[in-house]
Amino acid sequence: MEAVTDRVFRYMIETYAPADLYFTEFCCVDSWDTPGWSVSSKRLDRYPNETKLIAQIWGSNPDKYYQVSRYLAANNYQGVDINMGCPDKAVIKKGCCAALADNQPLAREIIQAVQEGAGNLPVSVKTRLGNKSDQSEIWVEFLAKQGIDMLTMHGRIAKDMSKYPADWEKIGRSSVIAKSVNPDIKFLGNGDLLDLDQAKHYIDLYQLDGVMIARGIFSNFFVFSGKKGTKSELLKVAKKHLELFIDSNQEYCLRRYSSFKKFFKMYIREFEGADQLRSRLMTTTTPEQALDLLSDQETLASP
Repeated sequence: MEAVTDRVFRYMIETYAPADLYFTEFCCVDSWDTPGWSVSSKRLDRYPNETKLIAQIWGSNPDKYYQVSRYLAANNYQGVDINMGCPDKAVIKKGCCAALADNQPLAREIIQAVQEGAGNLPVSVKTRLGNKSDQSEIWVEFLAKQGIDMLTMHGRIAKDMSKYPADWEKIGRSSVIAKSVNPDIKFLGNGDLLDLDQAKHYIDLYQLDGVMIARGIFSNFFVFSGKKGTKSELLKVAKKHLELFIDSNQEYCLRRYSSFKKFFKMYIREFEGADQLRSRLMTTTTPEQALDLLSDQETLASP
């Protein structure tokens, strides 16, 4: 997720409630060999010991996809995921991401370029049921025929953004179609998942190979562990996340502190005084101010 799944947040998840796979923020390949690559490539930043990390990329230029995929293979990522599902209007206008459901020839070129550039790395696609309308049956059959290793389906069309519940019946039908075309493909579902019990139920019910949890983590940081955090635990991880955020890159951190504040909604919730503390944290202007507040609260919460 953009401005969410950076290396610091992935470290937090892996430390306190590990997942099976992680995806980077999505990186635009079209900036390759331009001054903009120094900014775009920050979304691929990782810690040296990350061993379950798939790089997520997007764009419109197959040649750039090829070059970036070669770069990812040379730098030991565990896979390459092509984002064909982002519903952002500015991205759609460029003919990228979910708009590729309306442009199969370009989608084919992109997949082939990534497969060639990635070499032995697994290549996956994350997408939606369609762009402006439900095209899932045709779209999924097309994607499965491209020989990709994994396909993740979000159960909405791009036009609907997140206005309506994800359609898991259509996700299930899409899985059947994909596996009828390519029996070796791994098929994952995505959309509105909030806990492990729900995830396991949907995997069994719709005969999936797995699921992807994204925004659901904002309802429970510990979702991958199957538990809920206590007040003491939530304050501890919030403080640790903020400390790592500050240490990771001072200049970069200060420039993005306003974006970091969304994590307070994840950690500071469902305990006595959470609403008031979260309001105070949201008014801070520097991460150091927030760290002082969290330190005070952690001291008060200690036995």
